[in-house]
Amino acid sequence: MNYRKPRFEFTRSDRSGSFFLALIVVCVQGLGPHIFPSNWAPKREILQPKAHGSPVENIVYNANYLSDFDAYQLGMSLKALRRYRYLRGQGYYFKNLEILVSDLHVNDSMKNHWEGRLQFVGEARMRKRRQGRSFTKKDLNRVTAQDLEGTYGIGPVLSKRIVAYRALLGGYVHIDQLAEVYGLTAVIISRLKERYRVVADFTPIRMQVDAENQLELEKHPYLSSDQVKRLILHRELKGAPLEKEDLRVLLDVSDKKFNKIKLYLYF
Repeated sequence: MNYRKPRFEFTRSDRSGSFFLALIVVCVQGLGPHIFPSNWAPKREILQPKAHGSPVENIVYNANYLSDFDAYQLGMSLKALRRYRYLRGQGYYFKNLEILVSDLHVNDSMKNHWEGRLQFVGEARMRKRRQGRSFTKKDLNRVTAQDLEGTYGIGPVLSKRIVAYRALLGGYVHIDQLAEVYGLTAVIISRLKERYRVVADFTPIRMQVDAENQLELEKHPYLSSDQVKRLILHRELKGAPLEKEDLRVLLDVSDKKFNKIKLYLYF
């Protein structure tokens, strides 16, 4: 029987050379730090933690207003940061270090690390500080989504949602309409009211009841599809312009709701 000879074959000298090369690499890795300490020292220094009392450790943070970067500087884990964001988003304030450590479910070593690096200033004290400064509220109907992100708790999603709802309405006629924006909590709305206002002489964009088509009327948040269909049907059957009393009956809403809707309609 004939056997095919392999194309590649290590000779005895090749195998010996490979063995001694591997042995040299292992020896250098093991004995290198002792034979050449200067070459290994810088690497060890990079891995060493920062000495106590460094400039970063001397910074004192407000525990109730931590940014992601602040949390990183404090050594907070991603799990703890997520819980922190959730609690603060619900309007919860941490009163002291013990409560913070307990609520974030972190160990005592982290508590010792945060000792002296956190101060606990709540919403009431922060509000007093802001009131002590000269501050002019901005017009809610003119601000951009980027402007709104300057309010704590407002990110890109909520800021765009506030602006988009403003466009659907035709403008905010009252600051309390912010409560109609999905995702805005009472705490966040309170902060927005401290920074923004609706000017007294503001006139919203209104729709003409007798001229607008069904599709345009249905876009408004205050009008349902059924209400619009009744308006269109009544307009076609009557063949005459709608009057305010007709609108009140056709919409079949409370006086409070009707007073809101009529601000965005005209005849």
